[in-house]
Amino acid sequence: MSISPVISKVLEHCILDRYEFLFETCDNQFGFKKRLGCRDAVYTFRCVVDYYVSCGSTVNVGALDLSKAFDKMNHHGLFIKLMERRIPDNLLRFLENWFSLGVTCVKWESFMSDFFVLSSSIRQGGVLSPYLFVVYIDSVIMKVAASNVGCHIKWICINILIYADDILLLAPSISALKELIHVCQNELEWLDMTINVKKSVCMRIGARCEVDCVNIVTNNGHELQWAKSIRYLGAYIVAAKVFTCSLDNDKRSFYRAFNLLFGKIGRIASEDVTVQLLKTK
Repeated sequence: MSISPVISKVLEHCILDRYEFLFETCDNQFGFKKRLGCRDAVYTFRCVVDYYVSCGSTVNVGALDLSKAFDKMNHHGLFIKLMERRIPDNLLRFLENWFSLGVTCVKWESFMSDFFVLSSSIRQGGVLSPYLFVVYIDSVIMKVAASNVGCHIKWICINILIYADDILLLAPSISALKELIHVCQNELEWLDMTINVKKSVCMRIGARCEVDCVNIVTNNGHELQWAKSIRYLGAYIVAAKVFTCSLDNDKRSFYRAFNLLFGKIGRIASEDVTVQLLKTK
């Protein structure tokens, strides 16, 4: 973990104020953008599903989870991405020197190791960190979109949605979804990133959502299981004939919080105080 100091954040704000246009990414990336958020990504996901379901088709969804994505961002790979964007030489040299100053050590009880240079990861809490990360994985979106395989609305290809490192692949058939996963995985391997197969699943929404399917095999020989629900940006979406969100987890969280609070003050505080505390909680 690399933590960014306050003086570094001030400098990063100055860089972002002048060079923000250099860190623009594809429209399918919803993370770390002004006036965009989780609800926009979920809404786009729902629009694609509703469009295909209304035509009697089934959407095959691949929810991919990356293993320690922010910690595995290779600095030299980032510099290549920035050079492809033709950033000014002085800014590139500054970033190279800035990352080279990042050192860390390991502490075990009262013992500390020698300091060593970090060749990957981004500073936690840094102002530029999220912008640099989305630039680093922006090629994943471009590679998948360039395949022209997957869901289309009219002439627009919407086969991938990304929020930071949360990836959704959308395809009207299982074979198309398999091809998208392979394209995505090939680009991720070039970026020195891997898919966490234990947390990555597939799901179907539409008329054929209940049909049993063979698990999709990744490039490494691992199988992606077909799930009855997926969690995407805090929303639990279930496999159904139409786009459906499950509120069971939200209800459990609400009852858990209510019982914890009411068990402490239920017999002491007034109803008005209890209600106000519940709203705050």
